Amino acid sequence: MPRRSGHHDICGPQDATPPVRGPIRARWIGALVLLAPCLVACQPSGVLVGPTGEHRMIARAPDVGLSMVLTTGTWDGDPPDLPEYMTVVHVLVANTGRQAVRLAPGDFELRSARGFRYRLLDAGGSFAVVSGDHGAPSGYVPGRSGYPTGRDLDYVTLRSSSRDVHAYALPWGYLQPGTDMRGFVYFDKAEDTANLLTLTWHAADDAGRPLTDFRFDLVTARPRR
Repeated sequence: MPRRSGHHDICGPQDATPPVRGPIRARWIGALVLLAPCLVACQPSGVLVGPTGEHRMIARAPDVGLSMVLTTGTWDGDPPDLPEYMTVVHVLVANTGRQAVRLAPGDFELRSARGFRYRLLDAGGSFAVVSGDHGAPSGYVPGRSGYPTGRDLDYVTLRSSSRDVHAYALPWGYLQPGTDMRGFVYFDKAEDTANLLTLTWHAADDAGRPLTDFRFDLVTARPRR
């Protein structure tokens, strides 16, 4: 099993409705051409988009009451040039099912079409359930203790002097039925070295039982020279 190790510092100018059995996948439309690997390093940095150029993608698993919205190119925090140093995507998860769902850093992965995995950079935020009348959950507050790690430990701690990087990150915890959670997820920079990627969320319940996989196919859109 991979081990979690090390940390990642922000540096630079600023210090900073298919069945559940199968994967839920954002569909490819049209043909895509994979550039030769030797040319990738020479390409200018780009932004991740869906196969037809969209920045907002939605996938649903109605059998388990889950949906996920993935949005790219929307970072508006400090430092403003954060996407120059890492891959930044926004995630919204809605749970309309009957069981609590685990949100954990080890359940997200970003891979290139050639199989290279880009590590998730864990900003360390978490949430805890606030109980209302009769013990029913009434909301969430920032977590004060540990949080679930997920299916593996192949991620690293992200350290930044920017409050936005941590405050805007997707927090980890157990998402209760009838609620949603949103925030940014960070990875090692992928746009500089890959043209085709897949982002996967391996969804599981609060006992660690797999529910389904959400998969989003992504393309690096590069500016014309």
